[in-house]
Order: sequence, then structure tokens, then C-alpha cells
Amino acid sequence: MPKNGETWIIEMQIAGGLYTEICVVPSWHEEFGSGGRAAAAVSKLSPGSVLHTYAKCDKQAGIDRLKALGIEIRRSPCQNGVVFAYFHPLSTPHIEPTPAKIFQNDPIHLEGKAVLRFGFLDGDAIVKAERAVYDPQTSKSPAPFYRNGSTAKELALIVNAAEAISIAPKLNALEACREIVSTHFANVVVLKRGPFGAVVFEDNGSERSIPAYRSDSVFKIGTGDVFSAIFAYYWAEEQRPPAEAADLASQYVSLYVATRSLPEQNFGDVKLVSVGQTNALPLRLEGKVDTIGRRYTLEEACFRLRELGAEVVCPLIDGPRSFDEDWGSLLVLSDQPEEPAIQRCIKAVSDGRVVTLLLEISDQHSMLKLLDEGVNVTSDFATALYQACWST
Repeated sequence: MPKNGETWIIEMQIAGGLYTEICVVPSWHEEFGSGGRAAAAVSKLSPGSVLHTYAKCDKQAGIDRLKALGIEIRRSPCQNGVVFAYFHPLSTPHIEPTPAKIFQNDPIHLEGKAVLRFGFLDGDAIVKAERAVYDPQTSKSPAPFYRNGSTAKELALIVNAAEAISIAPKLNALEACREIVSTHFANVVVLKRGPFGAVVFEDNGSERSIPAYRSDSVFKIGTGDVFSAIFAYYWAEEQRPPAEAADLASQYVSLYVATRSLPEQNFGDVKLVSVGQTNALPLRLEGKVDTIGRRYTLEEACFRLRELGAEVVCPLIDGPRSFDEDWGSLLVLSDQPEEPAIQRCIKAVSDGRVVTLLLEISDQHSMLKLLDEGVNVTSDFATALYQACWST
């Protein structure tokens, strides 16, 4: 709320869910959801922002946190809460209640100069905006922005590859985004590409690649929410060019994933390192399959890497290849410091490869030895996959 006679001009209106999030590894139990996290992300950039959401009551942990940040909450009643449960930050979440059983509450109506609208699981938002940013939050037949009666003088759509192809069925996400722009569905389309940054498409024909920015660790839950929020602030509220807004959003995400918290200072002064052009050769993935846990971890890593957009060679899963050396960098999965895995990493570095090792249980001697040899070592699953993608 305004202090000491200040008057806030409310410009950023956010419509999005306030949901419970649980993760097993690493441990995480918070009430955020897309709307809650987005509101927190812009709280310092756009004081006095408003979150329109569904909640059972005004006394919830997530609501109290946002109010403390100066966010105004406009709550619409709902029948039940929604929980997202993850095994790890890259896993497909279990949603409770199941989406088919979630009660659909009456739609939220809002109007503003700059509006960020997320897709809801438990209702809908009908918005009227000068500039609107729409993040549908689902690849299962995402509803077009205008279908429910929403209007905007200018619209930016933020999607991942699966969402883009669902909206405009094409051979790949780039073609789908071009189709979305050419059919005037949106003035701007931002394609999120995870560890590989983003691509911005404009209705004037412009296409700009936006880099990802490196971080020592990666906590993936909520990165899309943060990206959409920061993009919406810079594009919809400050009216900066879409590519500039997307680049600032990518930088802000790098700060978020490194700490699992939202930067408190006004953003823009922190120097970050962008991820450069990736190698054309595939990433090689190695591990063990002699226990069910090791087999699961290897297959999960292979699946999630490909889901992130990486080209992966994994002989233990895909079978031996004729050209065994036709790969660029190496990711090795190990749950303890075994000498064969350590030597395999060191050998690959000596051959000029970039090597990442997921070492879940480590000792100081092994860690120092690997670091001295130039191996990227981490004990976190999502971090290992992202760093491996950045090294390809």
C-alpha cells in the first residue's frame, strides 16, 4: 500500500492461479502458482500491482506473502485448492485434484493498461487491455486469447514448443510461431526454449534469438512464470521493444533459478554471462543400469534432455552406434564417487570434451580432483541437465 503520502499508479494487472507446489528433490513446499509468482516477481519493478486470482479465503500463506510485498489481492471465491507435486523440478507434475475434477469457478473480469493473463486450471480470466501478455500454461488445446471475450489493442503470446505446435500444428515450433504471427493471432510471439533461451517473433517479420544466461545451479519450477512476468513488465508497462523485454526476462530467470528466490532489488545492474552458440554435435549421456534406481535416473535424464530440445546419444538406452565418437560433450550420471566414472570424465576432458558429472554423493578428495581436471560437477539433477545442454 502507498506510504508517506505516495500515490501509486496501478498499471500491471495480473490474472493467474495461486496454487500449492511440492517438490521432493530438492525439497520445496510453497504457495505460489503462476499468478502468485508473477506478482512477486514484479513487486519491486511495478509497486502497487494487482493480482486477480481464486482463493478460498484471505488468510493464506501465499496471500500474506504477496501483501507483504505490496501486491494488492483481488480474490474470487473458489471451491477447492490445487496442488502441483513434482518428483524433481523437470518432472511432469502430479496435479491434485486431477484436472478433470477441478471445479470451474466463475470467470474473473479485469481491465488495465498492462495485463498479464495466465491460463487457469480452476476458472478463467476475461480481460480488456491496451497491451496484454498471454501465457496459456497448457499444451492441451490452449484456448485462444480472444475466445472468451478478452480484448487487447496489442497482444504478446508466450509459449513453449509444445504449446506453439498445439495452437498451430506444424512440423516444428519455429514454423508454428511464424504461423501464429502471420494469421494475426498475436502481434508478438515469444517461444521459450529452456536452456537454449528464446526466440521473439513480431508481426513486422522480425525474428530475434534471445540467449539463456548461465547460473551455477538451476531450480526449474516457476521459470516460465518469472519470464512472462518480467517480459510483461518491460513490454506491456514500460513499452520497450519485445526483444529487449525478452532478454531482460531471460536474465532475471537466471537470477531466480540460481537462488530459488526472486531478486529483491530493481533488476538491471547484475552482470550475467549468456550462453553462446551451441555445438552442432549431440550430447553423449552415460551412466549405469545395474539397479532400478540407476536405470530410472538414466532414462529420465535422456527423456528430459530431449524434452528440453537437446540431441542426445545414449548407447545404454538406444543401443550402440556405428560412429561412437560422433558426439560433442559428455554428461555422466553417478550416485557415488566411483573411480571408473571419475576416470571416464577425466579422459574425456583430456580429449578436448566438455564434461558434466552428476555426482549425488561426493567426498572432498574426489570433488577437488574432478574440479582440478576441469570437470563440471554438481549434485543436482536439473542443474546437471542444464549445464550439459549449455556445453553442447
